[in-house]
Amino acid sequence: MRHRRFFYTVVLAFWAVQALQAAPIRYELSIGESEPKSFHVRITLETGGSTALRLAIPAWTPGYYQILNYHQDIHAFRAFDDRGEPLPVSKPGPHDWQIVAKSARTVVAEYDVRPRESGPGFFYTALGEKSGYVNGPAAFMYADGRKNEPVSLTLRLPASWKCATSLDPGISPLEFTAPNYDDFADCPLQLGHFDLARFRVDGIPISIAVTGAETYPRRDLLDTFSKIVRAGRDSIGGLPFARYLFILHFSGSDRSGGGGLEHGSSTVLNVSGSALKDIRSIAPLAAHEFFHAWNVKRIRSKGLGPFDYSQEADTGSLWFLEGVTDYYAYRLLYRAGLIDRGRYLDNLAGEIRGLLNNEARKAVSLEESGRRAWQGGSWGYGGLSYYNKGKLAGLLFDLKIRDITDGRKSLDDVMRLLMKLYGSAPEGFEADGILKAMNRVAGADLSREYEQWVRGTEELPFAKLLKAAGIDMVVRNQPVPFFGVSSEPDPATDLPRVLSVVGGSEAEKAGLQEGDLIASAGGSPMAGKSLASAVQGKEAGEPLRLIIRRSGEESEIRAFMGGQDRFTVELKPMPDPTRQQAARRRGWLQGEGKRAPENLLDKAKGANSGAYRHVAVGLAQPLPRRASAERPAPIGSAEWGIGGIPFHRIKAVATMGRIPQNPPTT
Repeated sequence: MRHRRFFYTVVLAFWAVQALQAAPIRYELSIGESEPKSFHVRITLETGGSTALRLAIPAWTPGYYQILNYHQDIHAFRAFDDRGEPLPVSKPGPHDWQIVAKSARTVVAEYDVRPRESGPGFFYTALGEKSGYVNGPAAFMYADGRKNEPVSLTLRLPASWKCATSLDPGISPLEFTAPNYDDFADCPLQLGHFDLARFRVDGIPISIAVTGAETYPRRDLLDTFSKIVRAGRDSIGGLPFARYLFILHFSGSDRSGGGGLEHGSSTVLNVSGSALKDIRSIAPLAAHEFFHAWNVKRIRSKGLGPFDYSQEADTGSLWFLEGVTDYYAYRLLYRAGLIDRGRYLDNLAGEIRGLLNNEARKAVSLEESGRRAWQGGSWGYGGLSYYNKGKLAGLLFDLKIRDITDGRKSLDDVMRLLMKLYGSAPEGFEADGILKAMNRVAGADLSREYEQWVRGTEELPFAKLLKAAGIDMVVRNQPVPFFGVSSEPDPATDLPRVLSVVGGSEAEKAGLQEGDLIASAGGSPMAGKSLASAVQGKEAGEPLRLIIRRSGEESEIRAFMGGQDRFTVELKPMPDPTRQQAARRRGWLQGEGKRAPENLLDKAKGANSGAYRHVAVGLAQPLPRRASAERPAPIGSAEWGIGGIPFHRIKAVATMGRIPQNPPTT
């Protein structure tokens, strides 16, 4: 009898655990009635016998490596038991709410989320008369220790509103599900009035939710994005999702710059209204964010999923996850026929030029620039951008692997191997995971190159490896004035704020420090001005008098203008390559590509000077009418009033403005 009673107890306990696991944590999102308007969130969850529950709002959002203080937007938090009786609530920390559940089997928590963004939305939440946007980590709390439990979401929206999201559809049009909190939070919500353009690739529905534009070049948009999706599929081999959503926000201001945030099956792209004049100008940004569906969302390092939302994560691999993604962004455009060989090489030449003209390359390693991104604005650290140098490291590793294997293997094979090893794994790769994958593909040890290019500050051997691929690199230089400071406008004072100071520069010798505000230069107030304007026209050796603010106090700094060599770079196909060089070049470039119309390609000449991190590109011929008129099954259609489409990382927009590819150093 003792054994039988024990057996029954175990069975009943098993059923209880299964029942608890089967019951999802239920979220409801509605628009509150108070003024100003806010989102109202209601969370219902079983206690499982626990007498205390802790709910927490994330401190950051995956894809943007900055602490964002979402807790400041949470208001009117309260909790109830299953009879509607209030439960005691305390706050053990800024991001946490502790609920004393007593004997309740079910707990309901409610709170308001005040929208922080006045524009279309990006990292936080936004709410207007006709639209709303929710970035999951900014609005939805998680139950501590229970992020692996299934989740359901019910939306309660105005009658005319619809929704586009990557969450799995539920029983009714406004209900969704997710297997866990990470997937749930990774699916932003585009709400309200928007247009939906759709196409299919290999039977997989791809949708584009467009806001901020009453009319737009629909055919050009479908043509450009479908080519990007197909090029990504061909590069890695198959699409890693069941559906995909591009959320495309057009801003009314041409000065606002733009950027993107990736998600596992979607991305949000914020672009200026001027892009409506040439929809192809957003192709590099779209290609970058789309490639993240593989690199960072599925190929990722430990610490970048499953996530610890309470603190900074280890991001030493961002050179690969972001920089190599940028390398592939332009490869997708070239392979898709959206840019020609000349524009592709010009872009790489511009990146090399940017690195050679950045003194920070001599002091900060790629690995450090990623690991300290939390202190550097989510683009790099100490003046070194992991987008810029990481992209070029990707180029060199690609060429090196092709050289070692006589063209039989490439970085594409490394990406495919990483997808095979980690694409569906619960945890990401270890610190040496990328190196191990490259060694396995190359059949050789690349540890020396990895130490020098990623962990060191040695100069990168561009000319040697490009020559092996039949490309000549021509470098010219001339001395120019140089002070050694990168800066950005301070939102509170509109004064230039020092982002970084180049080691050994005149700025460092004068005592300037990161965070200093430049109140005046040469006796002229600096409000609304850039530091570059203050030093423009000065020659090396000229004195420079600055008034700075540091820790609330003003002081005078007397400095001198310095100088440095300024490089220009040109990449040209060798006119008479050897047979091996010609074969290597064909393999690397994968043919000549489809040449785009010259009048459109001319728009891409200023490859590194646009408002976006990525630049304008040309357009290949539009898809035939038959292909562009495909009508897949409705996902997020107005008839359904909702979208079962994925959405996902804005990719680092500095102070919601432009994203520095390499921060300008004066």
